[in-house]
Amino acid sequence: MVRVLPVAETFESLCLAGAVFYLRKERGTFWPGFIPFLAVTLAVELIGKYIGGFLHRPNTGLYNIYLIGDIGFVSWVLYRCYPGRRRWRPWFIGGFAGMAGIYFLELFLSHGKTYNSSTDSLSSFVFVFACGIYYFLLLRQDRYDDLLKMPAFWIITGLFLFNFGTMVIDLFPDELLGLYLTGTVSLRYAIVVFLMAILYGCWIYAFRCKYQETISSLA
Repeated sequence: MVRVLPVAETFESLCLAGAVFYLRKERGTFWPGFIPFLAVTLAVELIGKYIGGFLHRPNTGLYNIYLIGDIGFVSWVLYRCYPGRRRWRPWFIGGFAGMAGIYFLELFLSHGKTYNSSTDSLSSFVFVFACGIYYFLLLRQDRYDDLLKMPAFWIITGLFLFNFGTMVIDLFPDELLGLYLTGTVSLRYAIVVFLMAILYGCWIYAFRCKYQETISSLA
């Protein structure tokens, strides 16, 4: 499939720019970690397109390497966003260890020749479940929080909507791949782009909330 516009890369670039602008002065928190993560994400997207689209060589290995890093980073972010996170540490360590085990098993069985789609699908399910627990913990809190100003809430919401959407896509992969909005753009690709817009839109808003929270504390 030939893409006319680098839509995914545009969203990633905008989110990276938002992270640099709003988080560059953050110190002593996990938030600055978004900057190198998003930079790597954009680089992988561009390199993968170059290898597959221009060199016409397999780029599966690149995306498999990125997948385990992505799972690790998202797991870390989820853990840091959780209220009362220390008591959830064993669950996060166990969850990541389980996903990593399945990742390496799938990699071994395929000899690294195919994308670890089962691990990817499993991670979406685990992240949706973890986001659901986060919402439940928020509801059980005694104090009032303004969700519109909570950066962690918007990080989690972006992850929840994106991963829930990809879970639905994984249920009907063949059907969606066979449907085209135009001659070259499949319905599946259009949905993924829409989900990316939601994810990165929520994250940029979260970065802005964090920036405002930081400058308010310094005032």
